[in-house]
Amino acid sequence: MLDITLQGLVLLVWVQVVGCRSRETASSAATPMTAQPCPKITKDDVHRIIRRDFGTNQVARVNAILSRYGEADWQREPDRVHLAILKMAQGDIEKVESCTTTACSDYRDVLVAAEYRRYAELTWPGRSTPALEQEKAAEEDRAECQAWLRR
Repeated sequence: MLDITLQGLVLLVWVQVVGCRSRETASSAATPMTAQPCPKITKDDVHRIIRRDFGTNQVARVNAILSRYGEADWQREPDRVHLAILKMAQGDIEKVESCTTTACSDYRDVLVAAEYRRYAELTWPGRSTPALEQEKAAEEDRAECQAWLRR
């Protein structure tokens, strides 16, 4: 399971945030998290990362675990969530299990942990973090995700 403190953070951050908009449509008044572009993820990206992080002999097992997310109507963006689960799992099958269970409860928990980690930590309620620091954290989060995908 994800650390309970992180789950609490994720819930509070998402209560404050309306959602994710593309870079082109984000207003200048939007917070960095809402201004961040949502990654465009395909099934091919997910399959490539599974093979890269788990090897070809684990593809069927990882796919079976991931397939539990995306069955319910409210479970949006399955490819993106699957990729977030894989990022959080760091090649560990048991973490794929626990992150998938978390995503099935609330997919936003794994999205924030995988895509917005630094920014979410800085915007914890009660913290007063300068906007420039928040923007830097958001950029670092994007760069980390891109580097992980290209690895």
